[in-house]
Amino acid sequence: MLDNFDAVAKLIEMNKQFRKIIKELVDNGFGVKQTQKGFRIAPPKSCMNQRVYFTHGGEACLHPIRRDFVKEYGYRINFKK
Repeated sequence: MLDNFDAVAKLIEMNKQFRKIIKELVDNGFGVKQTQKGFRIAPPKSCMNQRVYFTHGGEACLHPIRRDFVKEYGYRINFKK
Protein backbone atom coordinates (compact mmCIF):
# COMPACT_ATOMS: atom_id res chain seq x y z
CA MET A 1 0.00 0.00 0.00
CA LEU A 2 2.78 2.42 0.94
CA ASP A 3 5.61 1.00 -1.15
CA ASN A 4 7.79 4.10 -1.06
CA PHE A 5 6.77 5.09 2.47
CA ASP A 6 10.23 6.18 3.67
CA ALA A 7 10.81 8.30 0.56
CA VAL A 8 7.42 9.97 0.99
CA ALA A 9 8.08 10.53 4.69
CA LYS A 10 11.33 12.35 3.94
CA LEU A 11 9.70 14.48 1.26
CA ILE A 12 7.05 15.89 3.55
CA GLU A 13 9.34 15.96 6.61
CA MET A 14 7.02 13.74 8.57
CA ASN A 15 7.46 13.41 12.30
CA LYS A 16 9.33 10.22 13.31
CA GLN A 17 6.66 9.31 15.86
CA PHE A 18 3.94 9.76 13.24
CA ARG A 19 5.79 7.37 10.90
CA LYS A 20 5.69 4.73 13.65
CA ILE A 21 1.96 5.32 14.13
CA ILE A 22 1.26 4.93 10.40
CA LYS A 23 3.24 1.69 10.26
CA GLU A 24 1.35 0.38 13.31
CA LEU A 25 -2.01 1.27 11.74
CA VAL A 26 -1.12 -0.48 8.46
CA ASP A 27 0.00 -3.58 10.39
CA ASN A 28 -3.36 -3.64 12.18
CA GLY A 29 -5.51 -3.48 9.06
CA PHE A 30 -6.11 0.23 8.59
CA GLY A 31 -5.90 1.46 5.01
CA VAL A 32 -3.51 4.40 4.65
CA LYS A 33 -3.27 6.44 1.47
CA GLN A 34 -1.23 9.56 0.89
CA THR A 35 -3.09 12.62 -0.37
CA GLN A 36 -1.74 15.97 -1.54
CA LYS A 37 -1.86 17.51 1.92
CA GLY A 38 -1.50 14.52 4.23
CA PHE A 39 -2.99 11.10 4.77
CA ARG A 40 -6.35 9.36 4.43
CA ILE A 41 -6.78 6.62 7.03
CA ALA A 42 -9.61 4.14 6.49
CA PRO A 43 -10.59 1.73 9.29
CA PRO A 44 -10.62 -2.04 8.75
CA LYS A 45 -13.87 -3.64 7.59
CA SER A 46 -14.35 -5.24 11.03
CA CYS A 47 -14.69 -1.81 12.66
CA MET A 48 -18.24 -0.64 13.39
CA ASN A 49 -17.54 3.01 12.52
CA GLN A 50 -16.42 3.25 8.87
CA ARG A 51 -15.75 7.01 8.81
CA VAL A 52 -12.48 7.88 7.05
CA TYR A 53 -9.95 9.95 9.01
CA PHE A 54 -7.85 12.66 7.32
CA THR A 55 -4.69 14.12 8.87
CA HIS A 56 -1.40 15.82 8.07
CA GLY A 57 1.94 14.32 9.09
CA GLY A 58 3.11 17.01 11.48
CA GLU A 59 3.84 16.93 15.16
CA ALA A 60 0.59 18.70 16.05
CA CYS A 61 -1.50 15.73 14.85
CA LEU A 62 -0.18 13.19 17.39
CA HIS A 63 -2.53 13.95 20.29
CA PRO A 64 -5.68 14.35 18.15
CA ILE A 65 -4.99 11.01 16.43
CA ARG A 66 -4.56 9.26 19.76
CA ARG A 67 -7.72 10.82 21.17
CA ASP A 68 -9.86 10.36 18.06
CA PHE A 69 -8.88 6.76 17.36
CA VAL A 70 -9.92 5.69 20.86
CA LYS A 71 -13.19 7.61 20.59
CA GLU A 72 -14.10 6.77 16.97
CA TYR A 73 -12.71 3.29 16.41
CA GLY A 74 -11.99 1.93 19.89
CA TYR A 75 -8.33 1.47 18.91
CA ARG A 76 -5.58 2.51 21.32
CA ILE A 77 -2.35 3.57 19.58
CA ASN A 78 0.85 2.42 21.27
CA PHE A 79 3.23 5.42 21.55
CA LYS A 80 6.01 3.50 23.34
CA LYS A 81 7.38 1.54 20.35
